[in-house]
This record gives sequence, structure tokens and C-alpha cells, in this order.
Amino acid sequence: MKVSLVSRKMFNSLFARVTGTVLFIGMTVIPPFHAAVAATAPSLGGAEGFAVLAGSTVTSTGSTSVTGDLGLYPGSAVTGFPPATYSGTKHVGDAAAIAAQGAASSAYDTIAGQACDFNLDGQDLGGMTLVPGVYCLLSAPAQLTGQVTLNAGGNPNAVWLFRIGSSLTTAGSSSVRMLNGGQPCNVFWQVGSSATLGAGSTFVGTLLAMESINLTTGANLSGRALARNAAVTLDANNIAISSYAYPSLTVIKSVQTFSDPVNDTINPKIIPGSVMLYTMQIVNSGAGLVDNNTMVVTDVIPANTAICVANSCSNPPVSFICSSAPPCGLTYAYGSSVTYSNQPGGGAPYAYTPAPDAYGFDPKVTGVRGNPSGWFSGVSGGNNSTFSLMFKVKVK
Repeated sequence: MKVSLVSRKMFNSLFARVTGTVLFIGMTVIPPFHAAVAATAPSLGGAEGFAVLAGSTVTSTGSTSVTGDLGLYPGSAVTGFPPATYSGTKHVGDAAAIAAQGAASSAYDTIAGQACDFNLDGQDLGGMTLVPGVYCLLSAPAQLTGQVTLNAGGNPNAVWLFRIGSSLTTAGSSSVRMLNGGQPCNVFWQVGSSATLGAGSTFVGTLLAMESINLTTGANLSGRALARNAAVTLDANNIAISSYAYPSLTVIKSVQTFSDPVNDTINPKIIPGSVMLYTMQIVNSGAGLVDNNTMVVTDVIPANTAICVANSCSNPPVSFICSSAPPCGLTYAYGSSVTYSNQPGGGAPYAYTPAPDAYGFDPKVTGVRGNPSGWFSGVSGGNNSTFSLMFKVKVK
């Protein structure tokens, strides 16, 4: 039996289409996109490959893991490696470290020179959902308690710049969440003094601090820690340079005998009149999302069977299950999400209106198409995002 998994944009779209009003219930929302918002990501130049870069010292305690280069200039003391590890190259006082510090300074100044789109002075970022743009917190220290969500609205090239006049502090177990195609590599935090990430927190983006950067116990950073003048201090952290995230989709199809006309549902056998239950599970094991309303699954109905198309044999005839941890992000309504084909081979067009028999089955259906709405989420917290479509067929 043939299964076809179709996503009109398997990777995040290069073009965004944002229409209507964005509504979020139970959270603070910065107003929707407008033409004046045009944050420009700075070039990191020679600092691009550095996950950690400091001015005075780099110090680690415990089993820190750094994915990327490790750099220091003008200081010379790097301690705690090992047991801490780095995947790239260590540059201490060499030409690469000097160039990286120069590039980090240039990026810092580029961000500082961009006009503010939104003023969040004195506000805790926790609980907010922020669209792309330049956010200014210039007169008071910046704080994050809980979760802040960065909503790209379907634009994978969306950029967030945070201009912070003094310090940045995140509470323990706080987090930055990317939504609707946002990329960690397009998030930048320009910090006027020092940045401290709380224990067990999850942070996203490139930190460009004038002074020090301190990752307390168990804090994780998807991005870079680039300190211009002072130290980077680590404690059992994971730091990885963020790159463009793509979805990775897998189809798992299974079939079981649901009932037969002799045994009903008790130890049923495959005989004429048996009802078979097909399940198609779609797994996204990548970090990227599948674009809004583009997740399409098709299947050819096996020969010598008839598919259930009425509530009398299954309610609804094609059912849907969405993972909860993490939420798959999709919504489903049988009447609008499922269409049928009666074409030879079970393919397009999916324009056939089913005609159920007395038992709810239609032998003229040759193919089924499911198109749940929304964004199909990526892996989160080490768990894959999944959804399943299920339908029944009767053996002739």
C-alpha cells in the first residue's frame, strides 16, 4: 500500500504571508506587524563561528559543553577546559580572537544605532509575545521571569533586536520560545553592561555584552555568548551556535484488524467483511516548523476494500490525534480537513463526494487526503512533535 506525505513547503517558507489580526488569549501581546518595523540583523563577521568569546577570562565549572569556537582577547586565562569541552578551536590572543572581538564590537554598535520600534522600559519580558522588531529597554535593567515568546508570523527571516541600556538578568528556569518559524540565529541582545542567565534557564540568541556574561548552573544557550571587555563564566551549561532550523518528517503507517463478521472485535481475523483500522503517524524530529496550512497527507485505498465515510461506521470517519508534549500545533475538522478521490490510482483531484452504503462504507473511493490547519511544530524538550490520521476500511 502506498503512502504519500506531501508538504507544499517542506522547509520553512522563504516568503511570509501575514494577514488579518493576530490574537493571543491570556498573554501580553505587542501589536501586530506594521510596515515601519524593519529590524536589520548585524553582520557578525569574524565572530560568526565563536560560541564563547570574552575580553578578560573564560571560566567554566563542571561539565559545560560548547559547540563552536572558544575565544579570548585581550585576556589570556581560560580555565575549566577540561572537564568542559568545545567542538571548535580555542583562540587565545591570536589573530582570529582579535578579529572576532572587532567584529563583535561592530555588531554591538550596529544594533545600538537602530531606531526603537517598541519601548519596553521597566517591563519584565516574561509572559510577552513579541513580533519582529527593535525592542528598547534603555533606562532600567532588563528582566525575564517565566517565558517570552518570539512570534515570527511565518517569516523565517524575521529579526529581533534587543537594545538594553544596562544589565540583563533572567530568572531560574525562565525561557525564550521561538514560534511560527522564528530562528534563534536572528535574535540579538545588545547589553550595555552585563548579562546573567538564571539556573536552569533556556535562552535563545546572540548575547553581545559590553562587560561580562554569566551562565549560572544548568543554563542553556542556543546562540552565542560574546563579552567585549570582561569575563564569560560558565557552570555546567550547554552553549551551541544556533543555525537555521528545518523540519525532518517521517511517516509511520500501521494496520490492525478491528473486527470481523464472525468474532466482532474479540480476536478478529482478516476475512471478507473484516474491518481494518489504518493509522498514519507523522513525526517531526527536526527543530523547524512546517509552514502554516501546508501539511498534507495522502493515502491510496487498498484494492478490494471500501473506506468508511459516514459516522455510522466511525465518528468521525477519519479521526485525528495531536501530540500534547510538545503540542503538534495543528487543528482539525473532518468536514474541512479531509477530501476524497475516485480517480484511478487514488490521486488528484480530491473532489469526489462520498456516497456511503447502508453500513457507511464507499467502495468508489480510491484515495484520501488530510490537510490539518496551522503550523506543525518541531521537536521540543527532547520530544518529537507528532500527529496521526486514522480511518477504517472493509475487506470485500
